[in-house]
Parts: sequence; structure tokens; C-alpha cells
Amino acid sequence: MFLIEENPPSAIFLDLNMPIKGGFEVLDELRASNKDILVFVITSSSLSADREKCSEYKCVKGFFEKPVLKNDIERVIQLLNEKN
Repeated sequence: MFLIEENPPSAIFLDLNMPIKGGFEVLDELRASNKDILVFVITSSSLSADREKCSEYKCVKGFFEKPVLKNDIERVIQLLNEKN
């Protein structure tokens, strides 16, 4: 999270299943940092429990299952434009 602390991005595309640090661990760190960063979860997980848990994080603005479709990208662009 060091880079995010120094130079926070506007948005992050986050996979829940990563080899070193899991997506929920990253979300916990983002929550603790109090940074205003939009998170778009992109995952192969179709578990409703994962979707529900992601909804508990204020920073998560989208939950997309792979493969990501054109209308998913259009929704992300719309949300980014609303932020700015």
C-alpha cells in the first residue's frame, strides 16, 4: 500500500483472488487508509457471498465477473466521470 499512500489513484481494478495478498485484505487496507479511491472488483468468483461482502466496502463501486463485457467498461467510465 506504500505507493497508494504516496500517490493515490482515482480508481483501482481489483481481483479478489491474487497470489500474495487477497482482494479482501487489500479492501481492508484501503478502508483503513481513508483514501477516496473507487474500487472496481473484477473476479472469476460467482459466489453471492463475495458480492455481498464487497458491498460492505464503501469504496467498491462495481463488481464484475470475468469476462468483463463492453457494457461493464461503459459503466466504469460513467462512474469515473461522475466522480470527476
